[in-house]
Amino acid sequence: MTDDPGQPTIVEEQPAPAQEAEMETTNEVQASQSEVSLTTTQAAAQLDVDARTVRRYITERRLKARQVKSARGQEWQIYQSDLDAFKQERDRAATEGQEAGLTRAEESQALTTTVGIIAAELERRSQALTEAQATIERLALEAGRQAGRNEELEREAARLRERVAHLEQERDQLKAEVKDQGKGPRRIKLLPWQQ
Repeated sequence: MTDDPGQPTIVEEQPAPAQEAEMETTNEVQASQSEVSLTTTQAAAQLDVDARTVRRYITERRLKARQVKSARGQEWQIYQSDLDAFKQERDRAATEGQEAGLTRAEESQALTTTVGIIAAELERRSQALTEAQATIERLALEAGRQAGRNEELEREAARLRERVAHLEQERDQLKAEVKDQGKGPRRIKLLPWQQ
């Protein structure tokens, strides 16, 4: 696809005066039926943008155009009236703060789609928030249980330390008694079968 005009040149022959009047009416009819067509480069010059931008407008269906074959291959041609309509719409949208090329139905559809997307996102975030709150409550309850369990374990450890201290004290007493018994004469106790 090229932006160069590449259109074949048309050579008109000079008609006879009688035929000239007939051709004028024919030309007027043809002129009203077919308008001036522009290439993307020519349209870009009128819009004060790059030719690639014009092609993007065409592919986005914001600017009406038709694809024609020329000596250089396929290229886009834009009618001057379509380009003028596009410029008016673009200028109107620029003053109203809207994107050029959107009709009311498209604007409504875009708005409805946007509202739907926002509602779905809001619902998703609301669900995530509810789940997060449930997790926080569960963790708080578990932390409370763990705190209670920690206190219980600390009491159990204190009780066991007291028991160990008591048993150590008993051991020391028994050691002292055994030691005291070992100082005196030793008596041998005979068992009944040994006597």
